[in-house]
Amino acid sequence: MGVLYELLSDPVWQGVGVLIAIIFGFIGFYYARQQRWWLYITGAIVILVIGLAIGAETQRYRSTDVNTRVTASFHTADIKSDLGWQSTGIAVRKGEHITFQVASGQWKIDSNFPPTFGEGLFNNCRFASLNSKCIEPLPTFCTGSVIAQIGNRIYGIGQYATIIAQDDGSIFLRTNDPDTLLKDNEGNITINIAVTPPVFSSTQRIVQIDATKAWQNTGVFVNAGDLVSIETLSGEWSIAQDSEQYTPGVGTCYTCTRFLSANKCPEPLPSFYTGALIAEIGGQIVGINKIYTFTAERSGEIALRINDADEYLGDNDGNITVRVTLQTKN
Repeated sequence: MGVLYELLSDPVWQGVGVLIAIIFGFIGFYYARQQRWWLYITGAIVILVIGLAIGAETQRYRSTDVNTRVTASFHTADIKSDLGWQSTGIAVRKGEHITFQVASGQWKIDSNFPPTFGEGLFNNCRFASLNSKCIEPLPTFCTGSVIAQIGNRIYGIGQYATIIAQDDGSIFLRTNDPDTLLKDNEGNITINIAVTPPVFSSTQRIVQIDATKAWQNTGVFVNAGDLVSIETLSGEWSIAQDSEQYTPGVGTCYTCTRFLSANKCPEPLPSFYTGALIAEIGGQIVGINKIYTFTAERSGEIALRINDADEYLGDNDGNITVRVTLQTKN
């Protein structure tokens, strides 16, 4: 039945099916006077073929309805650290969700710095007073991290992130390092890219997350396999109000596992940016940053917090407003 459905989902084969039904109809009515069973067989064939064609077309229409099913296209791109903007050959439309995730490889932006997996190293340019002296393509994001460009807009990516395309155009990628300093870079990174059409979800909730508190429940419950999108809308916080800059939920460029093993790191998600927004569902912890779309691996209530050790929450400050969007599976 699977092969028959695929054939009848094709308009050409639907036409062939109807033509066969018509031919059998003529044959049946011609022989009906001599052998009445021809009429019964022909009628059954006509009803079967037309019924299957209508059913297949109805199912095909339903499967492409963005309100009931999300279809994504998947791609892979290899990005060199010593080159500028590199085309992925992927064209996207405004409003589409694009998820990037480093699959393998590492690079270095200088022989004096350790290699990274695309998350970058540091960023003094987040301080407004230094912005005019910064020459990175995206001065407000981590130096040495993965960044993307669509049209004239540049987006910070890091090891993984989801963005919403603000323009039509092709995706270009590179390391966030000045053009004049690219020649001493080493290594390359392979990135998986998923492009998903806009989702009109069945559930959406806006919550406020406090930087001084641990896990905070959102009241949004998901099942394993549901598509979840979490986005920072407004607000800022800091992991140390007297010494660290305020960010809109993106944290610092520091990740604990770059220097220590995960079991020695105090953060809930030590492989992700300290001070960034993170989420938890049934024990699955996911780094969010500014926005991230992912498939829930487990069922449970979504909880959010800042990626900072519990014992260090006391000197934090600020809060951010977050939108949680849920698209349930069929």
